[in-house]
Amino acid sequence: MKKILSAVCLVLATAPLSATIAYLTTITFEPMTLAGTTMDNLRIYWTTDVDGAGDSSDLLDLSFSIYNEDNLVYVDNAMSGGVGLPIQGTPQINRGISDIEFIFDTTSPSATILKSYDNDSNTLQQYISFGLTYNLYGSPYNGVVAIHQFVDGEFTDGNNADPSYEANTVIVPEPSTYGLVAGVLALGLLSLRRKRT
Repeated sequence: MKKILSAVCLVLATAPLSATIAYLTTITFEPMTLAGTTMDNLRIYWTTDVDGAGDSSDLLDLSFSIYNEDNLVYVDNAMSGGVGLPIQGTPQINRGISDIEFIFDTTSPSATILKSYDNDSNTLQQYISFGLTYNLYGSPYNGVVAIHQFVDGEFTDGNNADPSYEANTVIVPEPSTYGLVAGVLALGLLSLRRKRT
């Protein structure tokens, strides 16, 4: 078994590291209801190749998802490949990097890695003529988490999360890392089985 663990550690230590790191920031708050829709957490998936302080111009991918427990309420894919994606609705409204606020510092403790965010800092959602959208903004670092709902381009409801919310950012391992570990473990188990027979 020691040999198997040594092999796993060796493979992980010598595996090439990707310069891009994926993060998941989860902000959990007391349930709030906007226009009949209940929600209690916001999950922000983001990738960057910057180690340290950065902003929206340093992001590669960014998506915001609102949940009620584990049930998806809304998703906004804000960036892909370093390019701002349109705000969903009719018509789709183009959104550039300058329309997105995102400030982070990966050297901070997990609760304060994400300093501030805004998926629509210029409130482009008011130009959508049909559809449900959310303006998600806040600063977990400074104690602000807000969600505003727009329907057909009109602000319908908004709320700030209870000050007792919790924010946490974790690194999301790449799928290839799981495959690598599983492969080494499988080879190790096969080796053990052969020795026993």
